[in-house]
Amino acid sequence: MELSSELFSNGCTSWQRVLLTASLLTCWLLPTTARVTIESLPPQVYEGENVLLRVDNMPENLLVFGWYRGMTNLWQAIAQHWLYYYSVMVKGLNHSGREILYINGSLWIQNVTQEDTGYYTFQTISKRGEIVSNTSLYLHVYSSLFICVRPTTLISPTIELVPASVAAGGSILLLVHNIPKYLQSLFWYKGLIAFNKVEIARYRTAKNS
Repeated sequence: MELSSELFSNGCTSWQRVLLTASLLTCWLLPTTARVTIESLPPQVYEGENVLLRVDNMPENLLVFGWYRGMTNLWQAIAQHWLYYYSVMVKGLNHSGREILYINGSLWIQNVTQEDTGYYTFQTISKRGEIVSNTSLYLHVYSSLFICVRPTTLISPTIELVPASVAAGGSILLLVHNIPKYLQSLFWYKGLIAFNKVEIARYRTAKNS
């Protein structure tokens, strides 16, 4: 069964209640499970191609899982899959008509454009209203003008929040997967634009500092 994006534009109170409930339960300990990981297949994608954002270690006993554009504004969904007595796939405001959400959590995007470049976040919520996982991936869509000089195939880095949610005053680990080899330096910034005023930290491999 499939519902249109009108459900979101008209106000989905049940979805808002679930998110509110999840936010109130951030102090609960998350169950010990294998960490959710996502990867882009193929690792490099060019304009006009198709890409699969594959999910591994999908949790069980979920109420809903879904994909979102960005890392912070989780109201702008691409699609969610609600697991009632029967499954319901709901299209979000950021669904362009080119995305397909599979029951295993993976997202298929057809005929990508450079406007599809950006962060994608996969979130899972348990039947008790707990946020089980928040996992993000940066997808870069290369211009078709440079298809003759494809870079070496690499797996895109992903960032995982451990735990998936945290109460004020708590601690959280931003766990990075698939870091490329032979880097000269690493930087962390707060926000989506990298410039000096929002730099948090840097690591230089040559100085090991």
